[in-house]
Amino acid sequence: MQSSYTSSHRGGKSHYKLLAQLNNKSIAQINQGRTLYTTIITHDRMTWYWEEYGGTVCWEDKEIDLTGRETDLNYTKEMYRKDGSMWMDFDRPVLANNLYKIFPKFFECDFILYPLPLLGYFGYPKPGDIHNDIELCEALETRNAWMNVDLDYSIKMMRNRNNIIAYKEDKRHEAWNFFTGGGDVTLLHEGKEDEYVRQIKLRLHEARRLPDSVRSLYNYYKIPYEMFSLDTGDYKKVFGVEKTIPNDYTSTFEANTVITEWSHKIDKWIEDYLDEI
Repeated sequence: MQSSYTSSHRGGKSHYKLLAQLNNKSIAQINQGRTLYTTIITHDRMTWYWEEYGGTVCWEDKEIDLTGRETDLNYTKEMYRKDGSMWMDFDRPVLANNLYKIFPKFFECDFILYPLPLLGYFGYPKPGDIHNDIELCEALETRNAWMNVDLDYSIKMMRNRNNIIAYKEDKRHEAWNFFTGGGDVTLLHEGKEDEYVRQIKLRLHEARRLPDSVRSLYNYYKIPYEMFSLDTGDYKKVFGVEKTIPNDYTSTFEANTVITEWSHKIDKWIEDYLDEI
């Protein structure tokens, strides 16, 4: 069963990737951020695809061995190439208008993580945040695609997949996820707690909005989909895998600093947020 998976930030993307690794499925992760690139992982190889200034599509790969590391959360970081050895200037993102020419490589994969750029939609769902990124939800709802793609081809290929839209039922736990691991911790270290909380609330607002925005887009393009609860969903049944991990397996990934140092603040941030919605 080939699938695609769409969620907000802090929406189970690491979990989806681990399921692919655990079940020996190939996966294409399309980066959800300002610099667009895709990482394809198979059982023995990791390949990156991106577009340079001027429109040249590039790639780089390396051999990997996932034996014994299938559920290693720290290993998931390697797909982002933290060393920045081949990425463009973060403050001058490239609008990848030629990347669509290699989309067939992405559609060959068993799993596709964050497929919206395949339909031309790109950006973080964080309006009003520090980077002034594309207002993704509005773009989805108004069909204002920013990227050049072969839309007919992408729609045809998406219609042949099991398309999952993830959402959170437990609003308190969703808020906990964001306040503990969904923001810029340096703001807290610098004593800018109010700004940290403001940004998290913006991200939470868009996280709640994104599933309906994606559903609206899929309905418009007649792409079949299934809504998936991150709290109660059955991963084995929905994704057609034999091996699985607990639903909350990745909930504390990259959250330990805030949990340890600001534990006395978290409950108040959450309560204030829940009072506002």
